[in-house]
Amino acid sequence: MAQKNKNRVRSIPLHEEIMRLGFANYVHAIKEEGHRELFPELYLNAARVGGHQFRNVAWRHMVEWIGLHMDIPTNEVTGKGCDMHSIRALGSSFYAIANAPDLIRADIMGHARSGTNALHYSKRKKTHGTIQVLREYRDFMADHIDPATNELSQFRVKLLPLRHRSRTGKPKIRKRIGQ
Repeated sequence: MAQKNKNRVRSIPLHEEIMRLGFANYVHAIKEEGHRELFPELYLNAARVGGHQFRNVAWRHMVEWIGLHMDIPTNEVTGKGCDMHSIRALGSSFYAIANAPDLIRADIMGHARSGTNALHYSKRKKTHGTIQVLREYRDFMADHIDPATNELSQFRVKLLPLRHRSRTGKPKIRKRIGQ
């Protein structure tokens, strides 16, 4: 069960690749440190929290690193580059290609359901259980999203001290793949 804030509790399926790379071990290490938040470093700066802090301490550097290794498309009309929601849009696009029912797409993406059937008559978590439904959603994700991390190995989780986890450096310039 994931909780975005006290009013937004949701069950979220996790792609099997995230689990293979050791997400459960990371969660255990965070709990062992005594944190409630999954990413406590995002809440150190009271002026900017959560997603805003992630953008400041990590996202810009991630995009810069990706840009050193591959071309990052921009919107042809607006010229806008990718942002954090671009990743979600990419995932949802895979489901659109698969002709996934809107109900499954909404649940996996964490969106509100719409329409009478989806809101009032589709209660699979109650009839089949949350674990069964999340397993089906996870299997659906595995069938329709190819991980970009296949060649990464799982390593033991070693957390830096919290004050160091809230910072990232500039990425190292490396040759682009294929050059």
